Amino acid sequence: MRVVVTGANGFLGSHIVRKLSRSGYEVISLIRKGSSQEYLKNYQTTIWEIDYTDEKKLLEIFSTSDILVHNAALAKDWGPYSDFYKSNVLLASQIHQLANQAKIKKIIHISSIAVMGEEDSLTPKSEDVEYNSNLPYFLETIIPSAMNHYRNTKRDGEKAAIALALKSQGNLTILRPAWIFGPREFNAGPYEYSKTIRDGIWALPASSTNLFHVVYVEDVASAVHAAILANRVGINIYTIGNSSVPLMNNFYGLFCLHLKKKIPYKLPYWALLFPSIILELLYLLLKSKTPPLLTRGRLYMMYANNIYQTNKAKKEINFEATTDLNYAVRKTVKWWKLYRYL
Repeated sequence: MRVVVTGANGFLGSHIVRKLSRSGYEVISLIRKGSSQEYLKNYQTTIWEIDYTDEKKLLEIFSTSDILVHNAALAKDWGPYSDFYKSNVLLASQIHQLANQAKIKKIIHISSIAVMGEEDSLTPKSEDVEYNSNLPYFLETIIPSAMNHYRNTKRDGEKAAIALALKSQGNLTILRPAWIFGPREFNAGPYEYSKTIRDGIWALPASSTNLFHVVYVEDVASAVHAAILANRVGINIYTIGNSSVPLMNNFYGLFCLHLKKKIPYKLPYWALLFPSIILELLYLLLKSKTPPLLTRGRLYMMYANNIYQTNKAKKEINFEATTDLNYAVRKTVKWWKLYRYL
């Protein structure tokens, strides 16, 4: 069976390629021209450097493939809205339209829990909740948060995929992973946190009581494989995350443990809100391509409870995230050290 993976050279994409190639599939890895192939060189996969505006070539590839895993996206919390829109909405729409035109048997679309909302809530959210991607940060109408840019465009990309599947009567599986961590992660939080504590920062924004839904990257790759194997037709949506949700303090405490560092002193939210706004505004005025260490979005997530239901995936596609959290964090830290990122 021939499977095409977009965004194959990135954090999650490369793990998907690894899982599928080792499971016996013929994997076609699509990457942008000039992109690094470092994470793909050890896997049995055919790499296509593609110009995503070349619809003729994309249609040719899709027409000879059975499954499409659309993973390519801009997954960051910094940058102009236009960048997020191009990657997460326009590209997603184009890819799905061409795949439906090519009559690919099944499309797996990588979305995010962000489309359901990441507001502070102790109620576990199921897949059928209404979209609630935009968080009303302080001064959001004046200084829009790039965290919302990501959430809103992932929502719109998912909605476009559903609309096209309905129109073509195709088979679409949407996976909404919780906060993904693991080797090769540099933008989701754990890596920045680990660099910060490595450098001796003694105090950080944190709470001892908030729950934080996470999932190990290899488990997400396994969920993609499970979705391929499952005999599901029509449109199906699944949240992918650990069945047990850890306290954020315990999750990040594991990184401290394996870095042999003390857990930093916890600073309260109210003490950091205005500094985060000032930093965010300053970096925006300077047109910085890299974000400040502290933004409103990053600050908020350190105190919010985020919990989602995951039992539907277990019931319908026989998937459950099973990797031990301590093992996963230890392996992640070991990889960063091995390749001298820490």
